[in-house]
Amino acid sequence: MPVFNQRIHFFRDAVESVLRQSYTTFKLIIVDDGSTDSKLIDLMESYSKDLRVLLVKNAVNKGVAFSLNVGI
Repeated sequence: MPVFNQRIHFFRDAVESVLRQSYTTFKLIIVDDGSTDSKLIDLMESYSKDLRVLLVKNAVNKGVAFSLNVGI
């Protein structure tokens, strides 16, 4: 899931939707594409405490295509 300065409630809804699913053997990869919103960054880091979530950070904004490739 590529993320760059998105509205927090949209991000939270998307992540919660994935984490609530009955299938539990998965890894949600969140790629922070150089976000500058400190509230969003804190939220992403809080989700990374869940073992099913992997948070990867780009140093600077590289775009959706780059971030999707990082996730792969």
